[in-house]
Amino acid sequence: MSITHRFRFAVSVCVILFYVCACNAISTQNSEEGSESLSATPTQAVAPTQDGGDNGGITIEQDSLIPPIPPSQVRAILFEGFVELRWQGTGSDIDVQYNIYRRLSNSDYWEEISIVPVKDSNRGEYVFHDDTIESGISYEYAIAALNHYGKESSLSEIAKVEINE
Repeated sequence: MSITHRFRFAVSVCVILFYVCACNAISTQNSEEGSESLSATPTQAVAPTQDGGDNGGITIEQDSLIPPIPPSQVRAILFEGFVELRWQGTGSDIDVQYNIYRRLSNSDYWEEISIVPVKDSNRGEYVFHDDTIESGISYEYAIAALNHYGKESSLSEIAKVEINE
């Protein structure tokens, strides 16, 4: 995972945890003058629980609403007869697969052409070969992560390849 994506992921996690902690800890109190004031006490963030519990964590339902981050460092390399796609895994332990999308360079329509299951710790490099290409056509590829809640990430950066005749 690139430093940029790690930073974005860390910032996203911090924002979510801050929001959850703040929502769980904010209380309305009457001050000595009789007006209302807000105070917040930080709580320890914990893993999602079945019912949200009283431990300051988020529920599984809330966790399921957070989309995964897309994979990074997507590259398309043209070989004779196929295009090789390479990308870095997200490192997320709740991602289950990567959905591979392709479109013609002058099109807005993305077609899902394959699914690649997550492997091991999901931190390494992934490789996919598209052998359904045609000469004289320019293609664009993008990849999305899908987590075990069925939530799909936004598309990765686009990788382009032009196949000359």
